[in-house]
Amino acid sequence: MKTASIICLLTVSTLFANDFLQSQTRPLPIIVTCRESSLRGSYVLQVQNSSNDKLDLWLQAKGKVSPLLLPAGKMVEIGWAQGYRFDANNLFLIGGSGYDTIRQVMPNVELSLMRLEHRKEGGFELSFSQSYVQKKAQDFKLPIKVSYSRGDIEIKEVPQMELREGSNRMYAHCVVEASGARGRIPLTLSFIPEYIPATGQLVASQIQIEKSDQGIVLQQYIDFATDLVNAFLPAVFSNYVLYTVPKSLLPAAKLFRVHDASVTDGRLVLAIF
Repeated sequence: MKTASIICLLTVSTLFANDFLQSQTRPLPIIVTCRESSLRGSYVLQVQNSSNDKLDLWLQAKGKVSPLLLPAGKMVEIGWAQGYRFDANNLFLIGGSGYDTIRQVMPNVELSLMRLEHRKEGGFELSFSQSYVQKKAQDFKLPIKVSYSRGDIEIKEVPQMELREGSNRMYAHCVVEASGARGRIPLTLSFIPEYIPATGQLVASQIQIEKSDQGIVLQQYIDFATDLVNAFLPAVFSNYVLYTVPKSLLPAAKLFRVHDASVTDGRLVLAIF
């Protein structure tokens, strides 16, 4: 990806009235852009003061609020060095006393599919983007067909993976074809990423059916659902390996465990120590 600045121009004017929170205050005399960080695979927020006065503002993003002081006619950059690692689609708000508050998101272009960092508390933090999670679903060896007592269960299409903010589970939207049921059945499945020290792999664990995308009450199909879980899902998700530790690091990696998993700012984040 080219390192040229990605412009998400947010000139405060009536053209962007829908992006402002309703108020009786003045528009902010600022121009907001963003660029790629040269080192950390994230975005850097750029806020330009277009007025001749110093602005005493605030920035709300990544679950915290910080003061934002803009000298007259100057630009300030906020990124990982200032404690804000902006990823694709991250929401941020800028406001100040007597001014409108603007609300915008970072560009829909992911700069870092996978990221490994040291944790302040010790150990490591491994995170994956939505695009990375979906890309790994391409590893499914399709079609997958399993025979059971009532017929065959088959999946022919790559599952659509989903990361839900705040959840410790990963979700997969699948279309299942079963000879013991009528037609194609869309289902939402979920699982927890589990680390296997012996192989250094992150795999799917605790797989369960969440619901049908068409509102089917699965209790009405309890026999089919049981067969699906017992005979089919392990066969499908045995192919889903989220990450494999390089062989050179495997001896050390055997000492670590995943102690926490959650989706934060659109990324699956794993605490490893």
